[in-house]
Amino acid sequence: MTLGIIGLGLMGGSLSLAIRPTKMFDQIIGYDHSKSHEKEALDRKLVDMVLPLETLITHADVLILAIPVDAIVSLMPLLETIRRGTTIIDLGSTKTSIVRAIPPSIRSNFVPA
Repeated sequence: MTLGIIGLGLMGGSLSLAIRPTKMFDQIIGYDHSKSHEKEALDRKLVDMVLPLETLITHADVLILAIPVDAIVSLMPLLETIRRGTTIIDLGSTKTSIVRAIPPSIRSNFVPA
């Protein structure tokens, strides 16, 4: 099973660091708009590989959104390309705008954290 993490800063990186020893996932893939965050995540072995956002979304079995709320809301249209059965977990601090932005076609994939 593959874990995808969007946002490899403090929250996404820490989550990866905590999950990796569990061996729950065969592979951890990541994306961050900051290339330095991506490089650091690779160097620290927080992720096995970095992929373009569109590719990561279609390859993850579980997708963690560790980015600011407004970025999660902006990402919603792109999330409509996920595979059926992919679990999406957002780490956003507030839920109202996120829940309102979830397209009906993927509503059942979301697990607000």
